Amino acid sequence: MPSRAYGYEWEVIPVKRKLTVTISESVYQALYRQVGKGQITRFIENLVTSNLDLTDKLLEAGYRAMMADAEEEKEAEEWLSDERGECLPTHSEDWGEWNASR
Repeated sequence: MPSRAYGYEWEVIPVKRKLTVTISESVYQALYRQVGKGQITRFIENLVTSNLDLTDKLLEAGYRAMMADAEEEKEAEEWLSDERGECLPTHSEDWGEWNASR
């Protein structure tokens, strides 16, 4: 779900982590019968996710709050659009002149 932050779009790419959980044989058999082989992980993740306040929601709320702060947003826009030549020369420019000026 793309979001906007300081005029740019960003997307959170989820990272998968392996988690070992020990459950009773009867619970596993019920999951296997009712959810199906290969679907247990997705079922458990959906169940747990619906009961957690995920950090991504807090991060997105923080970005929204920053975007709502007009002074902070103006400062960020100025910083992003600063064209005072403070970047390194391109590959077609002479690096020797740049190094000599430092």
